[in-house]
Amino acid sequence: MNGIIMLRKPAALLRILAALSLFIGLLPILAAPKAEAATVSVANAGFETLSGSLPANWTLPYSSGYESSSTTQKHGGTRSVKINDTSASQPGGISSQPISVIPGRTYTAKIWAFIQSGGPVSLYIEMRNDQGLRIVANQADSSTTTGVWQQLSTSFTAPFGASNLTLLAYSPQGNIGISYFDDASLTVNDTNFTDSGGVIAANGSFENVDSGGFPLQWSKPYANGFESGSTTRAFEGTHSVKINDTSTTLNGGVQSQQFPVLSGKSYTAKVKYYVESGGPFDLYIQYYDSKGTLVTSKKTSTTTTGSWQTLTFTDIAPFAGYNPVVRSANILLYSNLGNTGVAYFDSAVVSTTSTSLSNASFENLDLEGFPYQWASSVGTGVTASSSSFRATDRTTSLKIVDTNAASGGGVRSARLTGITVGKTYEASASYYLESGNADLYLEFWDASDTRIGATSQNVTTTGSWQKVSVTGTAPAGTTYATVMPYSNYANTGTSYWDDIDFAPTVISVASAKQLFIDDYDIASMSNVTRTLNQATKTASPVVPLDKAWEGVGTSNQAVYIYGSTIYDDEASMYKMWYTCLDGSGPSFTCYATSTDGTNWTKPNLGIYTYGGNKNNNIIGEYGLANIVKDPNDPDPSKRYKMMYYAGNVGGEYYYSVAFSSDGTHFGTSQNLILGWDVVTVAYDKANSRFIASVKYGEYASKDITYDIFHRIHRMSTSTDFIHWTTPIDMESLADETDTQAAGALVTDSYGVGLYPYEGAYIGFDWVFPINDHTGWDGGPIFPELVFSRDLTEDWQRPSRTPIIPLGASGTWDDGMIFTASYPIQVGNEIWMYYGGFTEGHENVTKTSRIGLAKWRLDGFMSLNTGATEGTVVTKPMTFTGNELHLNLNASGTGNYVQVELLDASGAVIPGFSKTDSATLNTDSVDQTVTWGGSSSLSSLAGQTISVKYYMKNAKLYAMQFKN
Repeated sequence: MNGIIMLRKPAALLRILAALSLFIGLLPILAAPKAEAATVSVANAGFETLSGSLPANWTLPYSSGYESSSTTQKHGGTRSVKINDTSASQPGGISSQPISVIPGRTYTAKIWAFIQSGGPVSLYIEMRNDQGLRIVANQADSSTTTGVWQQLSTSFTAPFGASNLTLLAYSPQGNIGISYFDDASLTVNDTNFTDSGGVIAANGSFENVDSGGFPLQWSKPYANGFESGSTTRAFEGTHSVKINDTSTTLNGGVQSQQFPVLSGKSYTAKVKYYVESGGPFDLYIQYYDSKGTLVTSKKTSTTTTGSWQTLTFTDIAPFAGYNPVVRSANILLYSNLGNTGVAYFDSAVVSTTSTSLSNASFENLDLEGFPYQWASSVGTGVTASSSSFRATDRTTSLKIVDTNAASGGGVRSARLTGITVGKTYEASASYYLESGNADLYLEFWDASDTRIGATSQNVTTTGSWQKVSVTGTAPAGTTYATVMPYSNYANTGTSYWDDIDFAPTVISVASAKQLFIDDYDIASMSNVTRTLNQATKTASPVVPLDKAWEGVGTSNQAVYIYGSTIYDDEASMYKMWYTCLDGSGPSFTCYATSTDGTNWTKPNLGIYTYGGNKNNNIIGEYGLANIVKDPNDPDPSKRYKMMYYAGNVGGEYYYSVAFSSDGTHFGTSQNLILGWDVVTVAYDKANSRFIASVKYGEYASKDITYDIFHRIHRMSTSTDFIHWTTPIDMESLADETDTQAAGALVTDSYGVGLYPYEGAYIGFDWVFPINDHTGWDGGPIFPELVFSRDLTEDWQRPSRTPIIPLGASGTWDDGMIFTASYPIQVGNEIWMYYGGFTEGHENVTKTSRIGLAKWRLDGFMSLNTGATEGTVVTKPMTFTGNELHLNLNASGTGNYVQVELLDASGAVIPGFSKTDSATLNTDSVDQTVTWGGSSSLSSLAGQTISVKYYMKNAKLYAMQFKN
């Protein structure tokens, strides 16, 4: 397996997989120090607040009635709790309310006790699972000393499956006497250790060791004998890893197994370290390609000796260009040449974040076949894996198999940031139970990675795909959330999970147009189908092929829209930059203009010499050029911005940029982004940035030869067209589902048109199902619709039907379709120019032309109903504006859309019922809704509402609140 090691291993009970932050620990060699501790809140710990005659927030687990509040004896404050045990046959005690715990952490409870008579008395920590069943209890040393206040203390490490603990102040069966308890407290040894989801450094707590005491799932890359497992010092638990470097001419270190990463995504490593002598010691993140070959590494170093410290390192996984492609990483704890000394490391974790639920359908797998951006945290007898046996509408789901009724486990999402304290969120999922039961968890975490809130929903329906949802309100201190499908501690069985979703229960739409391209706005639908609307294409090409440099009279006539089209408001004309070639040499970027978008002129620019003269419309030999006009750049010489493929420049493949004042005369180029072949660029006006989709190839797997590779796209952004972010994978593009549907060998993403639109991002993925293994280069290409709301790595695919279909056999665009870099809005339509080819990709003599595809405004997807009335209910939302406008088509006799408004409780708002609503029986891209003849929503300003649509033989494309 070329050194790539799977991360998905069961953890020991005392440590589940050390999830998403990375910590290093290095200790001195004196007596083992105590781990750092953080206070955990115990409600009414001093028993000062009463509920009736008993302390509030405490319960009586026994029916003996021995317990009461007391002001007679107290350790602090004005009250304590008294247990007057009068019978040897019954116990007495008082229990705290449940306190959330994280498996793998060690908790220490303390309470002050005063024995007036009798004895002994005890303090317990009781651990319970998410079903409320007590897993285990740990007893402190019992006390029999009378007449003085004394502090009882007990510690216990939460086992896997533990969800919460309670403190129990206890008078045991057999005791008769009077005792008092006061001032309870609870601490946890490490506020940073967590199992909170994301990317895992396996066994980062170093608790799982082999027979020689060395941490499992870690290795020694150097053979110098400096590394060992240690119980001398541990930041948390009982084990750490020790580096004892005794030579200035040799190096030493330990490294984790490799875990999957995405180039362009940020990862944070944390580790606890204790340098006893010497130093500095280093924390490396090492990056590998798909064959397990080291590509590059980054590091940070220790700075402090003599105490436990935290070393934190955040880095963006690099983009290495065409090949090699970074696909995995690991952690190296290192003592370099020239250093001697002793260091201990503990609590190593890696994390990544996302603003939306990453890889929610589990389709994107790492090189070991496990879903990217999900972290397996399972106990003994529990396994988590991807599965093709059951899935909802694609190829892969998540499978959890639990064979142990004494253990449990789940798979956590990456950290979801942007959480608002006090706001309520909902997680939902599709699930299929083969046997047993399962849970869906929504969890909230603070900045120290402590889980401070969690809600769950248990499911029991077997034998079919079902939906489950759970809601939770982010408590004070929340910095991120996670979602976790889970098999609970007492369960055995098999569950499958797919299509996880996460969103606020009340969404803020303000006055932004809402496309119905996904379920972001939708709470429920009945008798309604989300439908892809294919473009209407012009029957013939719109740009003629009539020039020698376009291949007229040759077997390779090529005019196509590797390029861009704009409508220039200043010039009141359409402008197009397109690609052509004559088959004898390089490709050219050409320029054309039009007053109506369908009849094009090719002006003589006098720029490029072809055939002995400059009477042509060629602006240069720019490969696959994309142009945007930027009217806001203060430098008029950069009014037009171009990115193009520069090819091999000094052994590296680059995309370059150039600038122009007029869109035809471009200045000196700058080589900026590594990549290969197709590039598309668009301007995101809402966020004042440029977006580029760049292409690269990588090996199909670790074990396959070089010339079998995937074409994959990455997305980069820039505010000035010069400084670009590290390109990040555009996951969820062409995938295995496309391959299976086409009966192909493999499916690639050949290019991606981009369209920032109404606060979201529409993409046109050029799907390439390869059906000829000769050079992995043969097959058709056609665009499918993809979609993103936040421009992260995950792009949704709402349909597998081509958004612009290939032409019928024998027509001019029956082989391949490439889109322009972005479409343009023309009145109430969206226009996309495209290059159509007569043959598939493998045919070198194919001819091409430029066509035009059109949709109605907002018309990529719609919610459709037939002759039976259907309903659509939106999620609760807040809005700005005083009218509701719809893009709909309900024309025809008996067809309609009616609109009802609901309040936060789901009740119909008086005056806005279905019967009050106008019956909309029209085809309009901007229809105002009225109730009782009025369109005003002023009376609902600031309220949370839901919109309910009643539809018959209608299509609903978009909604928008407006003034």
